[in-house]
Amino acid sequence: MKFCEYLRILRKYIGGKRNQGDFMIYITTLFLIEPQTKNQKKEDDRDTFNPLHAKKRRTLEKYFTGERKITSADAQVLLSRFSSREFERELVSLKTEIQKSLIKEMKEYNVKSKINNFEKVCSKLYKDFLETLINGSDILEDYQITFKKIEKNDLVSTSEEYTLEAIAFCKEFEGELKLIPLCMISDNLNPLRNNERSLYNKFSLCSSLTKKEILRLTKNDEIIFKNDWVNRCLELYKKDLDENKFGERTFLYEGAKYLHGALEYAEIKPRYMDPNIFDVLYKSKRTKYKKSTITMYIKKYLYDNEKNDMEPPLEYIWEKAELETCDPELMSFWVMRFIISSCYQLPLGKYSENLCIEEQYLDTFEDMYYYTLLELYTRYGDSLK
Repeated sequence: MKFCEYLRILRKYIGGKRNQGDFMIYITTLFLIEPQTKNQKKEDDRDTFNPLHAKKRRTLEKYFTGERKITSADAQVLLSRFSSREFERELVSLKTEIQKSLIKEMKEYNVKSKINNFEKVCSKLYKDFLETLINGSDILEDYQITFKKIEKNDLVSTSEEYTLEAIAFCKEFEGELKLIPLCMISDNLNPLRNNERSLYNKFSLCSSLTKKEILRLTKNDEIIFKNDWVNRCLELYKKDLDENKFGERTFLYEGAKYLHGALEYAEIKPRYMDPNIFDVLYKSKRTKYKKSTITMYIKKYLYDNEKNDMEPPLEYIWEKAELETCDPELMSFWVMRFIISSCYQLPLGKYSENLCIEEQYLDTFEDMYYYTLLELYTRYGDSLK
């Protein structure tokens, strides 16, 4: 098997949207340890921690196609900084049918693995390729023999361990599994916070591989967060409100203090997540009138051709919910509610579709806060560079 053949297989399953040059940077970086020393951190800041960062795009493309080999010196650096953790996490997060497809394709090159160890086989294969590149070759022959260096029992026991941990987690929180996406939000933003909901705390304490397995078992895709994503998503959100003429009011001043202040009231349980308390918008056959939620109001404002000069949603909620004089706790609620409702209804345009959770599973301000951020990130996150 040639290194370029292996890269071509991997690109089909992870990082496939990247061009050949970008994929070379992506895959080699995925196999690196986190910078530890001051010098390593400086290299990371200068984008030189991965030696391939300094290569021209055409050179990277030739590495991918096999026209050129990674130099012995660069392979030595990559091997000295080798870590399989993030790569294995990526593979474990794939859907089962995709994992089986990868295993089958690798078998065509005499690289044999099973569903409980394929990620370790794949990472070991990459490491062995680095060793051959150091010696000036990019070919591994008879890899079935090479792979015997790995202790089979270690592979199986490690895989079984995190799978059993994930199953135990899912059994313990069977009634709360719809909230798993919020676990990822909480774990990314507040890994040290003692949350009100045990689900969030327990998820943070799981190993990386166990988290991956939990996501696989609950059929959730892993959310890969970008730097400073909360503030950057809020900026895109405010721009969205302006473009859709939501009004002149703003509730995201002073670092969005009323949004983030919701965690000060984390244990509070709103009676209704989307109160039906606003002006009548539609006639109902069952009753003389039908009150509106802010979600319904925003929908009518954006899409109803017969909206009859409705007030912009920000102006409307400011007046009807009396936000000028309400308590900070109530202000936090309406800030979260408005963001969630507007993310539901705003035109998709260039942004991604929201990942929604049925609101009946939300219970407290804490749940609502993490859900608000989930709506922001799943809508705007892909637009962040």
